[in-house]
Amino acid sequence: MELTLEHVSKKYKENDVVKDVNVSLKPGVHALLGANGSGKTTLMRLICGLLKGEGSIHFDDIDASLEYENFASHIGYMPQNFGYYPHYTLKEFLDYMAIVKNLNKDYSEKRILSLVKELGLENQLNKKMKTLSGGMLRRVGIIQALLSEPEILILDEPTAGLDPKERIVFRNLIASLSQSTIILLSTHIVSDIESIADDILIMKEGEIIMHGIYEDLIKVIKGKVWEVLVPKQDASSLMKRYRVVKNHNQNNGVYMRIVSDLKPHDEAIAVIPDLDDLYLYYFVEEVAYD
Repeated sequence: MELTLEHVSKKYKENDVVKDVNVSLKPGVHALLGANGSGKTTLMRLICGLLKGEGSIHFDDIDASLEYENFASHIGYMPQNFGYYPHYTLKEFLDYMAIVKNLNKDYSEKRILSLVKELGLENQLNKKMKTLSGGMLRRVGIIQALLSEPEILILDEPTAGLDPKERIVFRNLIASLSQSTIILLSTHIVSDIESIADDILIMKEGEIIMHGIYEDLIKVIKGKVWEVLVPKQDASSLMKRYRVVKNHNQNNGVYMRIVSDLKPHDEAIAVIPDLDDLYLYYFVEEVAYD
């Protein structure tokens, strides 16, 4: 089972939003990381067939451009913001989504009850959608994407708004699906990526600039991450000259974690890099994840 993208591109007017993406994904969890405007959501919408672009997308021997309905039947998609009818109860909304997905009624009833229980929403079935919290709505979005037991699961910021306990439930659910499902998710929560991703795709200005497992990706910045404790009067100068991942005041100075090709301070010590460091190394001008 394999999802293959070849020369996938998308332009808006003269702007290349997605540029010549070539990637093959097999069952497992693939995390898509990039800054705001890097093209992540556009790429996901291209895969789902919600946007038309250049290039080809295949699921095994199914060509998405020639057999879209067949291709789409294998996909579950959770957009970053999904629409719903606010006056529907949760049960009515999920029943409606099951009809849209052309699911058998007996099957969908069992599937809905199983998923709402797994995601802790069984007590909300008769509540109107408009009364659900943001975290609950994210869980509803995940449930509707999973209704048809898709072989390809596309999740755009699935953990946004979830509290730590809800994120643990989500991670366990995704881990249970990863052996038999191709899962592509975007998230700005590094702990989610480090906990569940089999590999990471880093997207910048519409291109996949890196793709690999966590351990291999951070090797790129080995020897480029430093920690140092400096007098308070020196901290401001370092912040202006270097990419500072973390800094906080201590009684005897300011602790700083810095990403730099060169040693930023005589007292700086090289440390083991992590995903935050990698992100800042490639997206120095960005202040937040998408």
